[in-house]
Amino acid sequence: MAARRLVLCVAICCVLVVAPLLAQDAIPVAVYEQVAAAFQQGKLAEAEQMLGTALKTHPREARALGLMGVILDAQKRYPEAESYYQRALNLNPNSAPLLNNLGNHYLAQGDSERALRISASSPLNPGTPTQTCIWRK
Repeated sequence: MAARRLVLCVAICCVLVVAPLLAQDAIPVAVYEQVAAAFQQGKLAEAEQMLGTALKTHPREARALGLMGVILDAQKRYPEAESYYQRALNLNPNSAPLLNNLGNHYLAQGDSERALRISASSPLNPGTPTQTCIWRK
């Protein structure tokens, strides 16, 4: 459980740190910080509610969609999470953090083959697994 939490914390950090700078009309950084704090405290429903509210006014923000996928994965709501990852990737198909988190999503479900295929499509390491914690157990 601690290893899974570490993987999810790394995933959320990837979404928050590696993502592009926010545009003026994007979800405010403070909202992401509040969501991250709730997530790290294990308040997953609270994090989901805050982010869901932000997504109502910014439904095409890939960063927020990917983060929602991470939050739903933490709740083992995999079908819903996958939908958010796909929506995010439709907006930003070459996002290494999104692809990494989708790989984590498949690993959490025990689908290592699909996770490896996602990793191979990463712009960071095309054709090889990414060098992230998702491949370490």
